[in-house]
Amino acid sequence: MTKDLRTFIAELEARSPDDIARVAQPISPRYEITALLTQLEKRKQFPLLFCEKVQGGNAPIVINAQASRRLMAAALECKPE
Repeated sequence: MTKDLRTFIAELEARSPDDIARVAQPISPRYEITALLTQLEKRKQFPLLFCEKVQGGNAPIVINAQASRRLMAAALECKPE
């Protein structure tokens, strides 16, 4: 069965909420998203990042969807090994 991005995110939130980080407050796409990813990486955290309100845009941004074997395995419906 074909899985679209919305379905993947919904399933990930339901099954593994620690693998997704939602940012509800407005965020700048110029530097803030990258800075946030850098801070998460320094803490050895690699969640899918879902920015709901991006300044200057009217669509959310999803980034880091392929950041770990676990995320890729969830997207491809296979084992991380």
